[in-house]
Amino acid sequence: MKKRLLFIPFLLFLFSFPTPFMAREEVQKYFGVNATVEKVNQEEYVVKTKGEKKEEGFIYTLPGEFSSLQIQPSINLKGNGNYLIIIQETNARGTFINEKKMPIELTDNWQTFSVPYKMKSTTSQIDVKVLTTTKTKSELFIK
Repeated sequence: MKKRLLFIPFLLFLFSFPTPFMAREEVQKYFGVNATVEKVNQEEYVVKTKGEKKEEGFIYTLPGEFSSLQIQPSINLKGNGNYLIIIQETNARGTFINEKKMPIELTDNWQTFSVPYKMKSTTSQIDVKVLTTTKTKSELFIK
């Protein structure tokens, strides 16, 4: 009986503090656009489009505020087929400001794509999208 009474406070103490042994939920960096995004390993993700419509793929948001109006987001990709990289600028309320599109062709080799873009404001939010140009089921990789 005495052991049981000591065990209950011990459990309460143990679970009242976060520990490094508890599972942490990872923040998702890439979001699918009519597609699934899965982590392959520490640095690599696979995006699988459904092929139900054109402009399927993924989107991610560049972090933080910017010190210059001129930016050049870059991304490492591989896969097969034709895609569009779209740089989309919105204000803090999510109102569309401007965008720039660049067609790309992916191969089985890793390629780095950079898109120079001039922002309207350093406080804008920048989303980078990589989308299919046709209605096709596809698979591409991000690193």
